[in-house]
Amino acid sequence: MQDYVEQLSSKICSVDKICSSETQSCTQHLSSVLIPVLHDYLLCADTLKAVMKRRDNIQAEYEAKREAMERRGDQEQQEEEVQALQEKVEVCNSSLQEDWSRWRSSMRTDLKTALLSTAENNMQHYEKCLAVWETFLLSQREEGSEQKEEDAP
Repeated sequence: MQDYVEQLSSKICSVDKICSSETQSCTQHLSSVLIPVLHDYLLCADTLKAVMKRRDNIQAEYEAKREAMERRGDQEQQEEEVQALQEKVEVCNSSLQEDWSRWRSSMRTDLKTALLSTAENNMQHYEKCLAVWETFLLSQREEGSEQKEEDAP
């Protein structure tokens, strides 16, 4: 009986090692595929927020200059400054729209690819672990059948 328990314990330990190795492989995949993509897009989002804040500051400066120009009589000099700021706002808007469109398209593609790859990797991981455990259980059934035949009179 002691030998049987030791053999069973050894087999379970072997199955556990295989599943543990598969889990490490799955975790490595997450670290090398999904996490870098998410990290890149978090950095891009921070950059985009900074660009939008800069654009908002330019817009606020433009509006303040325009209001000041309307209140004062010295319109020629201020009109030039306001015109320059208006052009700056338009350039910022155009650039921001182009970057946002490109970023959104790229993000969707990259995230879709990374998530599909991760899902496929997870499925393979669980299928391998399931196969190892099924093999173990089948071997135990076979050993149980042999044990019953030996014990039969």
